[in-house]
Amino acid sequence: MTLNRFRVATLVVCIVLVSSVVLMPLSSADDWAMFHHDLSHSGYSNSEAPSNQNLWNYTTGDWVVLSPAVVNGVVYAGSMDDNVYALNAATGAKLWNFSTDGWVATTPAVSDGVVYVGSFDDNLYALDNLTGTKLWSFTTGYGVGSPVVAGGVVYVGSGDGNLYALGASKGNELWNFTTDGGVSSPIIVDNVVYFGSYDGNVYALDASSGKEIWSFNTGGKASFPSEANGVVYVGSFGDGVYALNASTGHEIWSFPIGQDSEPSVAVNNGVVYVGTGQTAVYALDALTGNKIWTYTTGGDTGAPSIAGGLVYVSSSDGNIYALNASTGFRTWTKEIGCNVWTSAAIAYGVLYVGSDDDNLYAIGSYTGPTVTVSTQPTTSPNFPEFPTLTIPLLIIVMATAGLLVYLKKQKH
Repeated sequence: MTLNRFRVATLVVCIVLVSSVVLMPLSSADDWAMFHHDLSHSGYSNSEAPSNQNLWNYTTGDWVVLSPAVVNGVVYAGSMDDNVYALNAATGAKLWNFSTDGWVATTPAVSDGVVYVGSFDDNLYALDNLTGTKLWSFTTGYGVGSPVVAGGVVYVGSGDGNLYALGASKGNELWNFTTDGGVSSPIIVDNVVYFGSYDGNVYALDASSGKEIWSFNTGGKASFPSEANGVVYVGSFGDGVYALNASTGHEIWSFPIGQDSEPSVAVNNGVVYVGTGQTAVYALDALTGNKIWTYTTGGDTGAPSIAGGLVYVSSSDGNIYALNASTGFRTWTKEIGCNVWTSAAIAYGVLYVGSDDDNLYAIGSYTGPTVTVSTQPTTSPNFPEFPTLTIPLLIIVMATAGLLVYLKKQKH
């Protein structure tokens, strides 16, 4: 190879390496990108176990009734003040907000730079994650639940009884499936969509076509499902928890809880953790349904979240409980002082949870990425003057231009 060719090859390699570094996806295994963490709604995070120290709280205009999403150092949370908020995950500083015409009592899903969030104004919104600018919206017949995104498709349930599959880029409807009740947040496993309906059934559909594969009647309003190792776990209001074969829908076991219960589950390491909507929290053997331990709080409990060997449960008694995942022994309690029966999101060593006192709380020690995006105080389409990637991109452009000039000179 001649010296000139060697210089050219070296410059090309440098450009490619720089490009691959600065353009790589900024996702993290520590993120909590949707309701109950992932596409199987496991409720399990790879994060370090949060401590019970206060990090920050952000006050909205009304109750914060469902967990936020946390991605790349930004918290995306809805409030019953009709707004979606983007907050710095480390400090709680507001980056932007987007106003809808109804309660935002759902968890956003964040995928490929877009925030998908449902509102009780009957719309699903797609927002730019940096600015909060609306990209598109899709109108259903009633309030919209917490979406999930897989393979370029947004799957979302609505209070109008339908599960919708929408194109993620434009919001075009691909198919819908109708039930006789409000539809839970779905899960996607091996190209199958599983979800619960207030008509009492758990459904399994082909994710591509929306065609029903099986359904199972629980006898009560079916909550959102979770899946692990080929088994679908789902709570049934006023009834208990069911374990179903994911392929056939056949019942494997059930665990009764009783009247007035609203059970919801999280699954990790062969154990199903159950928040009952009552004072009790259960740990059940995932294979048999046998009870491993139980813990009693002072109020109604929401869906558990899991990280670092601990199970975190919020309660309407105003406390958050951190329980040893193996034994159920209490590790710590954090007093909020107002209803916190919603599930928590856990990311970067921090537990993020909403409360009926209008606040979103961050509890723990932050270990995540630094956010450098400029603050956007309104929903107007104001783009950051210098996004994080601007300078590296300029370097790539200038290097590429220099290479082209060099090659051109070599021809003369």
